[in-house]
Amino acid sequence: MSAEVVGKIVFVTGGASGIGRAAAEAFSVGGAEHVVVADLDREGAEETVGRLVGSGSAVALASSRYFANSSRPETPRSWTGIARARSSAG
Repeated sequence: MSAEVVGKIVFVTGGASGIGRAAAEAFSVGGAEHVVVADLDREGAEETVGRLVGSGSAVALASSRYFANSSRPETPRSWTGIARARSSAG
């Protein structure tokens, strides 16, 4: 995993399963400080978050709308500056 994610925030869409889940897990093991797992399947996203072992913290988001609002209540307001975004949805 690239050193650019160590201690950073990573946002993964489609993280409830498959490539998205694998990416979230790799970022977590690779040293990301926070991993945001976004998917329409909230249960799957929460399962992915439960599997993350390396992150300081992680959060699951689920919505049928585009995640444009960075002040969502599920995301801690202290998390600023996403270092990497991985789109695996679809």
